[in-house]
Amino acid sequence: MRRQEIVVVTDSVANIPKNLIEKFKIEVLPLYFRYGNKTFRDGIDITMEEVYKRIEEGEIPTSTSQISAGDFINVYQKLLKNHKSIISIHLTSKLSGTYSSALLAANLVSPLKIKVFNSESVLMAEGFQVLEAARAARAGESLEDILNKLRYLKYRIKSYFTIDTFKFVQKIGRVPNIQALIATKLNIKPIFTFREGNISLVKLTRSRKKALNELKNRLFTDFGENIKLRIAIMHAMAKGEAIGIRNILLEKFNCLEMIIVDANPIIGAFGGPGLMGVVACPTEISSEILKY
Repeated sequence: MRRQEIVVVTDSVANIPKNLIEKFKIEVLPLYFRYGNKTFRDGIDITMEEVYKRIEEGEIPTSTSQISAGDFINVYQKLLKNHKSIISIHLTSKLSGTYSSALLAANLVSPLKIKVFNSESVLMAEGFQVLEAARAARAGESLEDILNKLRYLKYRIKSYFTIDTFKFVQKIGRVPNIQALIATKLNIKPIFTFREGNISLVKLTRSRKKALNELKNRLFTDFGENIKLRIAIMHAMAKGEAIGIRNILLEKFNCLEMIIVDANPIIGAFGGPGLMGVVACPTEISSEILKY
């Protein structure tokens, strides 16, 4: 069997299910949680369930930390012993210094062999980019062709999120107390997306039901019912609702792949239990991208 020349690296915020990480041999580095004086590696020293349990009990991480350049250097050097090149894909640089750490490490180890890519997103909006790169690498595509695909895809993947309460956003200082109180009293449920790597508010709804419907409606507006899609549903302790959304989306869209996954708690801490997100990635990539 021919050795795969290109290996894909990412961070734990990409939220890719374990079976797909193993299938495509993706190297995943964890970000860090900090509770008081103790530091935990995401998904290694502490599980999603443990983090969400702490959040429900009112214990928000005091901070989250980016992956260090030293962590990347160690992994890059190890992988280059058995692979010709590395594509390292990471969460938006607007929310974390992880992309910068990866870039610094790549320049120190081998800038010609390691290409670092800013997904400008999080969770499975990042994860679908990672998976596309991993599929292409396994198929033997060139480094530049894979990078062209990523440049094409990252602006065509659509993601939308809602939260069930402003309580957790308020606790980490993202929304002033008075605004959070008013939003809670009025039962306001916001819809967010990512634009140019930043979280952006796209709509306010007046009930949980309307918010969940809006997630589905946004995807229909973006893609219609005929485009073949890979879709992911991410939730924070709301699996029943996620399954309900999945069933509707399977009827409404031309789905090549459907994934339900617990939302990575580094992002979930922002919205708390009840956070729900949908991501759709088109499966057909124009041949014109190779001319970029």
